[in-house]
Amino acid sequence: MSRKTTTTKKLNKNESKHFDDKELEKFIERFKKIPKRMEDIDFTCEFELSSEFVSANEKDCQAIGLRIGETVRLYSWRSSFNCDFYAEGDLAEQLLDIELPSKLKVMAETKFGIKYECENELFDEPQPDIVKGCLIKKILEINGEKQ
Repeated sequence: MSRKTTTTKKLNKNESKHFDDKELEKFIERFKKIPKRMEDIDFTCEFELSSEFVSANEKDCQAIGLRIGETVRLYSWRSSFNCDFYAEGDLAEQLLDIELPSKLKVMAETKFGIKYECENELFDEPQPDIVKGCLIKKILEINGEKQ
């Protein structure tokens, strides 16, 4: 019995890659499966912003090295997959001011970290929980207008 194998080109962490919808879905799914290996990869993508950013969890920020109290999070903005997108500082404020719905093109970077939480009283010590998401580094376009 022969087995068909496919290979994917390893993404260079020093290059930025633009993903169309299908490529982005595959990329995010792979990142969610092996986040440490795919950490710190820059990419650009476009998406419809149809819900507001919210304040990011303190422990999530600590885990992936973002500024506590200056970071916002957007969850599950695609129907085919879900992923947390973060932004911090001035960029967070800019994203909070965008009128909904809007089409965004952004440059982002994959982020990975571990937080420790005590969610179950059976454990004496906090248990590790993986935090993975994408940090928006720059807004390239809003509704087709370059920024």
